[in-house]
Amino acid sequence: MSCKKWRNLIMKKIDGTTNDIENQNLSLHLEGCPICRNLEQDLKRVLAELEEEPPLDLEIDPMLEVKVMQMIRHKEMRTTIYNEYVWLAGVGLILLLMAVLLGGSLENFSFFNLFLKAGRQLSQITNILTKLEIVYSIIRPFVFQGLNTIAQWVLAIYKGSVLVAMILLIRFISIQKNCGD
Repeated sequence: MSCKKWRNLIMKKIDGTTNDIENQNLSLHLEGCPICRNLEQDLKRVLAELEEEPPLDLEIDPMLEVKVMQMIRHKEMRTTIYNEYVWLAGVGLILLLMAVLLGGSLENFSFFNLFLKAGRQLSQITNILTKLEIVYSIIRPFVFQGLNTIAQWVLAIYKGSVLVAMILLIRFISIQKNCGD
C-alpha cells in the first residue's frame, strides 16, 4: 500500500472511523514510516489546538436567506428577459434572410403549392430533415448547459439557417417540377 493510501487511513483514524484491523495495520506502518508518523503527529497537534479554541460567536443576519433568494430571482428574471430579446433578434434575422433569399418572387410564393408540388420528393426532404436533426441533437447539449450569449446567437442563426434551407429546398424542388412538367 502506498503512503497516499496510508495517509487516507490516518485521516480515518483521526475521525474515529477505523476498525481494529485497520488500526493494527496502520500502527505497523507508522513504526516503519517516519513521514506518515510525522503526519499523524502533526494532524493530532492541529486537531488539539482547534479543540482548545473557544467557539466563535457569529451573529447571522436573519434576512440573509431572503436577500440571497431575491438576488437569485432577480438574476433569473433578467436572464429570461435577455433570452427573449436574443430569440426575438434571431427570428428577425430569419425573416430578413428569407426576404433577401426569396427576393421579388414573394407575391407568387405559396407554401401550400410548394408542399403539393414537392409531394413526390418527400423522401428527400425527410432525409435532409433527419440529417439536420442529428446535427441539432449534437449541438443542443452544449447550448442548454448555459453557454454564453454568443452560443445562443449561434443556435438562433443555426435554427434560422435550417428554416431557410428547408424553404429553399422546397422552392428548388417546386422549380424543378415546374420545369419538368
